[in-house]
Amino acid sequence: MENLAAVLYDKNDIQIELAPLLTPGENEVQVSIRQVGICGSDVYLYANGTHGTNQLHGPCIIGHEASAVITQVGQNVNNVKVGDRIVLEPGEFCGECKNCLRGIQNMCLTVKPYEGANDNGYITRFKVVKASNCHKIPDNVSDEEGAFMEPLAVAVQDCRRARVEAGKSVLILGSGSIGLLCMMVAKAMGATNICITDIVEERLKLAKELGATHTLLTSSKDIDDTVNKIHTVMGEMPDITIECSGNTFCQKLSVMATIPAGCVVFVGYGDTDVTLPIAVIAQRQIEIRPAWRYDRFCFPIAINLVASGRVNVKPLVTNKFKLEDTVEAIQTASSRKPGVLKCMVQCYE
Repeated sequence: MENLAAVLYDKNDIQIELAPLLTPGENEVQVSIRQVGICGSDVYLYANGTHGTNQLHGPCIIGHEASAVITQVGQNVNNVKVGDRIVLEPGEFCGECKNCLRGIQNMCLTVKPYEGANDNGYITRFKVVKASNCHKIPDNVSDEEGAFMEPLAVAVQDCRRARVEAGKSVLILGSGSIGLLCMMVAKAMGATNICITDIVEERLKLAKELGATHTLLTSSKDIDDTVNKIHTVMGEMPDITIECSGNTFCQKLSVMATIPAGCVVFVGYGDTDVTLPIAVIAQRQIEIRPAWRYDRFCFPIAINLVASGRVNVKPLVTNKFKLEDTVEAIQTASSRKPGVLKCMVQCYE
């Protein structure tokens, strides 16, 4: 069996080449990768060799949103078996430090998954992974839907960090994949007044179809004017704002639009250093809660949301590619064309 892989060597340099076909060791499994979604972080890493504070350190297989099937199991593996359909939780964590024992392995003190680019990506035919990184999915969840569990787990983390609950009003800035997923998760968690914004009208039409209460096409660079439009459309000041765009204007807007004593969650990030209105944050007692990846509860919640039909990710898949066409998939995802949301790479033959 040939094990093709998409290997990122440097910015704008992905090579499709043969990777070793490994046998699983203790507590490990071998998986056949089925579908991998292209994330904005993949696009940014490909274009720049960095993403946020993450740096590319040598060649790495790209992609971290994956569904798979178990093909071999190593010793002491009892949570999955050969033939199980699973989704993969990327990243490493020790499972023993103070933070891991508290369930926040995304803040592991030993492995520090928030530092360095992922060198264990999934755009490959076969992969050996830790069994603890595998989450089984039911038969009514497709491989493509399975590949959405990683970004959906991000959205679950974002909404849990924001403490979304019944009756809350939520503003979401940016209707890319993560923004749309946050919108659907917020609705599933009981938010009753949800407004999502974007500069692309086609994305807002989809957001409305997927359950947004209100949408707002934003083009003005006047913060006060945009805040007034948001409040008018929503009929109130949002209790919670989830900033998904990483745009500097929207990061400031999130603070100015939120109700005093409300909460702002920063999800997207662009510039490393950003100026925020600290006096406004203090005087209005706005709670700032950044979100990063997901804790140990998020994947099971994400799987349940899709399996139960409470979140529908299918309309977000807009473009499909073969593994050999990974570069085209990333370039399409980076095009920001109105009809492009989630590009999916099929890894099996």
